[in-house]
Amino acid sequence: MKVIRFSELVNTLKVEPESFEDLYLLAMIIWKGDVVSSRSKRRFKASESDVGEQKEVFLRIIVESVEIDKSAERLRVSGKIIEGKPEEFVRLNSYHTINVAAHEQVEIEKQKWKPYIIDRIRQAVAEAKRPKLGVIAMDEEKAICAYIHGYWIEVTSELYSSLSKKMKEKDYGKQKSQYFTDILKIVNGMRADTVIIAGPGFTKDDLKAYIEANRVKIILLWDKGRRCSARHRRCNGCTQGLQDRRCLGERLCAQR
Repeated sequence: MKVIRFSELVNTLKVEPESFEDLYLLAMIIWKGDVVSSRSKRRFKASESDVGEQKEVFLRIIVESVEIDKSAERLRVSGKIIEGKPEEFVRLNSYHTINVAAHEQVEIEKQKWKPYIIDRIRQAVAEAKRPKLGVIAMDEEKAICAYIHGYWIEVTSELYSSLSKKMKEKDYGKQKSQYFTDILKIVNGMRADTVIIAGPGFTKDDLKAYIEANRVKIILLWDKGRRCSARHRRCNGCTQGLQDRRCLGERLCAQR
């Protein structure tokens, strides 16, 4: 998250979200009754029979609803227009939805900014500088790939091992090696500085042995019984592991 400016005099905050995670945070802190300003596209019709064309406008709306569009990775803020430019393309008191994507600036005006919201914005700015964490949660049956964000977990894919106790020992070993190979392909393709490999049982220990036996290019595999951490070659810093990350949505809703 990038803070462009914060004015306590008029209670406005202008920010530029830099990721989908930042958009998720904005969805939590923009409330009904707030005023949101941003550039947007609006269809302008010269007459009722005209098909119209999209025009770029600057709008201020009183917020009535906020939602996240996960498929488009956008924040959708809907409400009634109270100001707009150019005026010839804007009809006041009509309804509009402002779509905000990463790297698009938006200004939020509240009657009063509560301290915990400002603290969370500051935390989001700081978190942008931290190492990105990924997780592979695995057992003998399947592996789940996910990213650990500041206040939510993004599950991206699942990989099934296709292992069966009914297999012959040779076939079982061959399939297990293929399972581990596929997991490491996922690790190498993850957009993360550090990947935590975790899971019950001994499957992750077998993965460790596979990595060591095949000299796979993973710098570190740390195992203390419950979790292990695979640090890929791209890692340019150290991480202290997974920290306690409480649900922001529940906390913010409780404090509104």
